[in-house]
Amino acid sequence: MKRLRWIFWISFILANPTGIFAQIAPDCADATELSVRKVYVSPAVPQGGGEVVEFPGNRAKSLYHFREEHNTAWYKFRIPNDGLLALDIIPEQVRDDYDFILYRIEQGDPCEKIRSGSLLPVRSCISRTDPQLAGRTGLSDDAGADFIHSGPGASYSRSLEVKEGEWYLLVLDNVYPEGGRHQIRFRLAQPALLTGRVQPDSAGKIPAAVVALTDPASGEVIFQTPADLQTGEYTLPLNLDPQRAYEVAITAPHHFFKKYPVDQEALREKGNMRIETSLDVLEVGRNYILDDLKFNPNKSVLRAGSISSVRQLLILMQDHPGLHIEIEGHTNCAGNNYGPNDKDQPLSEARAKKIFSLLTAKGIDPDRMTTIGYGCSRMLIPNARELSQQMINMRVEIKITAM
Repeated sequence: MKRLRWIFWISFILANPTGIFAQIAPDCADATELSVRKVYVSPAVPQGGGEVVEFPGNRAKSLYHFREEHNTAWYKFRIPNDGLLALDIIPEQVRDDYDFILYRIEQGDPCEKIRSGSLLPVRSCISRTDPQLAGRTGLSDDAGADFIHSGPGASYSRSLEVKEGEWYLLVLDNVYPEGGRHQIRFRLAQPALLTGRVQPDSAGKIPAAVVALTDPASGEVIFQTPADLQTGEYTLPLNLDPQRAYEVAITAPHHFFKKYPVDQEALREKGNMRIETSLDVLEVGRNYILDDLKFNPNKSVLRAGSISSVRQLLILMQDHPGLHIEIEGHTNCAGNNYGPNDKDQPLSEARAKKIFSLLTAKGIDPDRMTTIGYGCSRMLIPNARELSQQMINMRVEIKITAM
């Protein structure tokens, strides 16, 4: 008997690696408190609908209620700042079908109000799981509906505008028995405003510029707006996820682009960001520095974040099919008395060829480009001591050879 008891406990521990007593709340009154700043991984599998029936006598195809509580988990969370709330509910097993309902907590007992039907949700998604999304559901900026009924339908409902200090109740229900655990990932985008002005160029004209908020990793254009042709002014509303990086790309026909990283910490303090910029006209024989394109020391490997500059250069070449360029590679060394044939020459050539290969891989005709390496004969900061200064020397410049 003792041996069987030990076998039972060992099996239970192996099945519950997060702890013997790990559990989740199947009833509203016991809702587990979450932080929107952290990813939540359920310590156990939802099993059953708990002791209290929160959704009695509901109709099929309801937008506001589960018809039946199969395997539920209740959560509550507080909003730390104004913003746009999105979230992902990610099942451990693709076959699981997690539905959800989200309530804003108001005065009185929210659990009792839910049972009586007097508290309606602010969002819900009770549709059938989508295998192409690996069973994921939640709130998304791209979704079009606030509430989605059972049966075939969208997997995400629309993101929600929230205010600092508000409390919410989230209930999940996995339709299938013998399901798996789940994750909840929050995204709380903060509203901000980007303003600025594109100044007249060397010809005295304001370029027909487009200002875009982009994802530097994927190149996705999240939002864009044209600058005013008379004043160069522009306004771009922002809803930023604090856990995501952003860039502002400013482009115009027959001009070289500019890019600016978005400083989220400064935005949180000020609520706005302003950029005054000028775009250089494309001219034969002129050099243009790719400020954000950096290499690892002593290598031709691009540093993280540099690929967005290559992407903008690609767009420039695609938009100007007559443009021919020379790609110039540069290095950093301990002095400034180095010529093109010094020991860093092969490295500078490799850096130029790296950009060449990336562009040709994306379909740019190799006959439109040449490469050259200058070693460290043209350092912008001679005898650079700080890494940030050395990085400025480890650069690529673009020289226009024909248009």
